[in-house]
Amino acid sequence: MLVSKNVEELKPYQPGKPIKEVERELGISDAIKLASNENPMGSSPKAIEAVRSILAEANRYPEGGCYYLRKKLAFLLKMPEESIVFGNGSNEIIELIIRTFVQPGEEILYFDPSFAVYPIIAKAADRNYRAVPLRPTTFEMNVDDMMDAIGESTKVLFLTTPNNPVGNYIPYPQLKRLVEEVSTDILVCVDEAYVEYATQDDCRSVLDLIRQHPNLVVMRTFSKAYGLSGYRIGYAVGSAEIIGYLNKTRQPFNVNLLAQTAAEGALDDVEFLTASVENNSQGLELITATLDRLGIGYVPSQANFILIHTGGDGSEVFQGLMQRGIIVRHIPHPMITEYVRVTVGTPEENAQFIARFEEVMRQLGRIA
Repeated sequence: MLVSKNVEELKPYQPGKPIKEVERELGISDAIKLASNENPMGSSPKAIEAVRSILAEANRYPEGGCYYLRKKLAFLLKMPEESIVFGNGSNEIIELIIRTFVQPGEEILYFDPSFAVYPIIAKAADRNYRAVPLRPTTFEMNVDDMMDAIGESTKVLFLTTPNNPVGNYIPYPQLKRLVEEVSTDILVCVDEAYVEYATQDDCRSVLDLIRQHPNLVVMRTFSKAYGLSGYRIGYAVGSAEIIGYLNKTRQPFNVNLLAQTAAEGALDDVEFLTASVENNSQGLELITATLDRLGIGYVPSQANFILIHTGGDGSEVFQGLMQRGIIVRHIPHPMITEYVRVTVGTPEENAQFIARFEEVMRQLGRIA
């Protein structure tokens, strides 16, 4: 056999459909993509300008350890420089964690549904993985369920909060309790990809717990609020020991020159970050007010997307919207098959989504 059984059986990650692909397939133009939780406001102007200024140097290898970016981020986070490692998106960070810390016969645990990459990477590495189901109906990520699931072979917990694709979160006091109660032999990895968008007081980062808990790792990305999805850059924060091991196993020059430079510029652009978060808050308010008016269910979100109950097969709403040039996401998970996930767009994009969504729902007979 050419490859191992786990690779043969692997089902790769399916991203949201690109705009150009949908326009080509359907013969349409001006499609709107609200499928991949990207920043609808684009990239930070300071990031763009910084990248333009460095293009002539792209014939050289980048700084291997992201020295200048790490220094700047450490200052902003008030963390030691040796406590930060960067990756080619947070996906690489997840892969590094599994490859570095999970040995054959050991397992990872994660809530389900959650970020689809956790089990994909584990399976590709031929490591064991187990899902802890969300509570039915409420979709709660119950920390007691996670702790009860821990077994003798458990090595890493992945907790995504706010949770993708649902949008809910684990309240800080519950996260703190889990971190304090879990054995120090288990790595607790908290994926905070959407934390910049959070507005609830108890939906906040656990960075402040790292100094007291050396088995805690916080993962973040520049893809969402900072608008750098196409550059592919994320990072992890943890104890110097944990980050030191990840630096041993990461590839040399794993973050390219343009990504490092763009991230530095983005960190300087507080105005852009603030505007992005405000646009998201206003967009969520508009969309949820419309759903309330129509009597349509949804999961309250602390992220830059919202999970909407369609009252039937969610794929039919997904297809109906796509035929009208609105690209959203239907995730064929048994728990959320009647839902679609919609990224918050610009005010104009949100208005178009609302109009087309009402049209599709009426056509399907799901609202009067």
